[in-house]
Amino acid sequence: MRVLVTGAEGFVGPYLIRELREYGHEPVGTYLQFKPDLPEAEALYEVDVTDEKKLRWVVKEVEPEAVFHLAALAHPAGSFEKEKEVWRVNEGGTKNLLSACVFAGLRPKVLLVGSAQEYGIPESIPIREDHPLRPLNPYARSKAAAEEIGRSYLDRLPVLFTRSFNHTGPGHADHYVLPSFAKQIAAIEKGNQEPFIRTGNIELKRDFLHVKDVVRAYRLLIERGKVGEAYNVASGEAYRIGDLTDEMIFIAGIEARVVKDPELCRPGDPPIIRGDRSKITKETGWCPEIKIERLLEELLQHWRERV
Repeated sequence: MRVLVTGAEGFVGPYLIRELREYGHEPVGTYLQFKPDLPEAEALYEVDVTDEKKLRWVVKEVEPEAVFHLAALAHPAGSFEKEKEVWRVNEGGTKNLLSACVFAGLRPKVLLVGSAQEYGIPESIPIREDHPLRPLNPYARSKAAAEEIGRSYLDRLPVLFTRSFNHTGPGHADHYVLPSFAKQIAAIEKGNQEPFIRTGNIELKRDFLHVKDVVRAYRLLIERGKVGEAYNVASGEAYRIGDLTDEMIFIAGIEARVVKDPELCRPGDPPIIRGDRSKITKETGWCPEIKIERLLEELLQHWRERV
């Protein structure tokens, strides 16, 4: 298929474009400011998803048979400071994209990538797709609103949805928890930081995936997923943050002490978040393949090369 990927310069975008190319699709990407080095892409277009006119031109030019909508402002903690912009991009950009497809007279299968943060504080574990959506921050609320917009287009476009749980890997920004640990450990190894690792609440348990497993899930959903359905993209496991920190220290072979930083703790964080992945596994055959230990090793090596 000829496939359009919005937000190709983000963390997930390059992984997805490589995945699509490997499996015989023809990926075309959009980017906002910095053109990514992606020889796997058929073409790359500079466009802001909030620019309705230009986005319509790009969609008409590309004529995609499938669309992956990744473009978003995706830092939950920072979304309170940029709430207006978060809504403009995440909700408004989604509406513009779907409108552009209809305007072009096309019916591509569209995957709207959402977040497990839409669930809010879980009532039960593991979290299933029928759990009520009770988002607690502007980012999560904007993603829930984008899903509602997608559902309003179902009579005109085949749209499906993800609620993706935590995923990371080489290239992920260091304000996220596991890349932050990896960067600090690499700095300690180089002698650039005292042997203390600043953390938030290490007792929290979270569901983590390697980004390569996530983009494989997205591809399979476009190929096999059911229109109108929402799917958890989750490992189905809950890992204690402190255990992952200790494992990364062990992999590095250093001595370091974990120090809790109150500034990194968020009051009201649920003690455990774990997704139920049975629906996506049953309908597409997807399940995670990359072990958490390999994920930690890859993060550490990535930051060793950059510190």
